[in-house]
Amino acid sequence: MNTGSTAGAGSGEFHVYRHNKRREETRLEFLEKQKQVDEKKELFDLRMQTAQREAEEKTSKNRKKRYDQTALRVSSEVLFTRAISFAHTLTYTRTRTPTPSLPSFLSLSLSLSLDLSTTHRQRAKMRKLQARMQEEEDKKKQQKKAAAAKKQSKTEASSKQSKDEQAQQQSASDSKAGGDDDDDGESSTKKAKAL
Repeated sequence: MNTGSTAGAGSGEFHVYRHNKRREETRLEFLEKQKQVDEKKELFDLRMQTAQREAEEKTSKNRKKRYDQTALRVSSEVLFTRAISFAHTLTYTRTRTPTPSLPSFLSLSLSLSLDLSTTHRQRAKMRKLQARMQEEEDKKKQQKKAAAAKKQSKTEASSKQSKDEQAQQQSASDSKAGGDDDDDGESSTKKAKAL
């Protein structure tokens, strides 16, 4: 038998066990918290992806709608400008409204294009466009008139000059002939005067 005290034998192992148990519980608690954080993050990412997808669908729908409206507005402006230019080629009016002499499809296209421009800004823009087109048309007509007048004056001057040259040549040829025949001289001067 042992006479020494054995009451404390192995009591240190309890403290080691307790520390190991606490360490393991802390590790498990950390893993649990990490799992919850990861789940929340995944849920957040999923919600963000769905929200982005919905927003993209909505914006693409609005983008398509905007594009269609822009295309419609541009096509109506093009139709309107073509109709106005066609109207100006048919008849010249200062009122910028379709006259009864215009074809029915033209007046219909003008009314459609005016109806399509619904906002005040668009109507103002159309009026400015009409005014600018009217000014350009007036300038073109004035330039054409000036060019025609210039051309006419050039042709008159050149024809007058050519007549004078022909008359001089005729009189020179008559004077060289020396008046051999008075009838020929008279007839040649009559010809020169007639030209």
